[in-house]
Amino acid sequence: MNWFEFSLITSTDEANELANLMLFPNPGKDLFTLQGALTGRHNIEIEVINMLGQSVFSKKLKQVENLDETLDLSAFPGGSYFVKIQTEHGSVFSRKLMKK
Repeated sequence: MNWFEFSLITSTDEANELANLMLFPNPGKDLFTLQGALTGRHNIEIEVINMLGQSVFSKKLKQVENLDETLDLSAFPGGSYFVKIQTEHGSVFSRKLMKK
């Protein structure tokens, strides 16, 4: 039987720049919200990755201080995904997302 085990890795950079971000609803159906305040203005990239490691959604935003972004995943099948946000300094916020 094949199986995978994932664990959440949190860096000290995430605790500083991206610690206040929320992803909701989770689990959810089609629309998901990323919301929260960053420490200062940052250029960020939002990426949604499927369980095969393929990027299915990517968006770059410039000079973000208060993030309020809706992710429309209605075109993708239900299942597990990872949402990754990375700043220009390399700080990473990563969460597992469950789409019904």
